[in-house]
Amino acid sequence: MVKAGDEWKDILNGILDENYELSETFQVPDIKTGKMVKLMTQLTRKEEEMFRNMIRRLNNIVTIATKLNVRIMIDAEQTYFQPAISRLTLEMMRKHNTERAVVFNTYQTYLKDAYNEVKTDLEQAERQNFYFGAKIVRGAYIEQERARAAAMSYSDPTCANYEATTENYHKTLMECLRRMKQYKDKGEDPKKLAIMVASHNEDTVRFAIEKMKEIGISPEDKVICFGQLFAMCDYLTFPLGRLVNRVDG
Repeated sequence: MVKAGDEWKDILNGILDENYELSETFQVPDIKTGKMVKLMTQLTRKEEEMFRNMIRRLNNIVTIATKLNVRIMIDAEQTYFQPAISRLTLEMMRKHNTERAVVFNTYQTYLKDAYNEVKTDLEQAERQNFYFGAKIVRGAYIEQERARAAAMSYSDPTCANYEATTENYHKTLMECLRRMKQYKDKGEDPKKLAIMVASHNEDTVRFAIEKMKEIGISPEDKVICFGQLFAMCDYLTFPLGRLVNRVDG
């Protein structure tokens, strides 16, 4: 919701609605101030047409994925692209994740704000009653992010070191697990939240399995899956497949 004069205007459907101006609908909350800010100020007709075509294609892909009972993982990019990607992904979740998590957003935990972003998006899913999907990764662009921050003299958005990244990963994962348990304890559908633990790190995989046991989340609940790049971590992937039956390569 954004305030326009004395009236509140619902823009949450705007990105997927061709009757709205994209510059008005493509807004995200500023983490520091909480106010909605525009991600773009002006698009040419050609650019707007290209964007609308992309939306149509995405909708078609997700519609087919829903019918075929498969999931769509929207990948993450650099911080200067990610707000737009995340906003669009949340809109796709709101439209398509009505009975299960089909669309997943990716959260890179080498970024300091990853935990807060997951919490914010989870709260939006709860308020608007859609199923939430999160793919949790460490991330891939740390050198670019640090170099750009230094070159443009803004605060480095990345964690200080690998240990801090791991701590952030586990903290973010635990927030998701805590919410799952909360749903289960309330008698709500535990599948309102589904996560992919995407990691080649043995300690992180062990951490996830141990916390699942502690909280009482079993493989049969089918709310957690694990992911490794194909053939890059077989010594983890194959045992995981036997243990939890939900491993993606």
